[in-house]
Amino acid sequence: MPVTRYEQGRRRHFTEHCTAVIVSPGPSPLIVTAWHCLDGYQSLLEPIRLTLPGDPPVAVQVVASGGSMEQDWAILKAMQPIAGRYWIPISQKPLEAGAKISAVGFAPVLTDPVNVANRNPTRELLADESCRVVDASSTQGTSTCVARQGASGGAILSRTASGGVRVAGIISAGDGHSISLFYPTWFLLQRISTLR
Repeated sequence: MPVTRYEQGRRRHFTEHCTAVIVSPGPSPLIVTAWHCLDGYQSLLEPIRLTLPGDPPVAVQVVASGGSMEQDWAILKAMQPIAGRYWIPISQKPLEAGAKISAVGFAPVLTDPVNVANRNPTRELLADESCRVVDASSTQGTSTCVARQGASGGAILSRTASGGVRVAGIISAGDGHSISLFYPTWFLLQRISTLR
């Protein structure tokens, strides 16, 4: 998404790359991401674009957001139909400390980490499938998941007793080594149900 931020007193324009997750069915589904990915979006000409593998980008609009790092969530809606895409429902139960989860998001990966001249990063879907919840009692949950820059807005996934996958959190921040912060999505259940 095109964003504008002030750094050292100067206005800077750049493109923010984050992850997003489709959380409802239908041709114009609801999509969740992290609010901080939208911080600085002010363009009236350039829409936020969702890039889907193998398809042209889809314009999306913000329909609700937390508006801060404490409430680091945003709900987007596709402005045109997205056909044939899978979606993952929001978990209806809060996470508990010690629960097994997975963190999934797109992040840059160096194509040739040895040769400095060829260090153009590509974005790939990365997953940490063996991490656990440290605390999910507040809107800034913590986990032992490893999530790198670009994974913001990605999914913290949990499994139901029957083995189904649910979005239990939205990746907010992390140190890239041993801890990630997330927004527990069960706080969003009522809001998402009213937006459908």
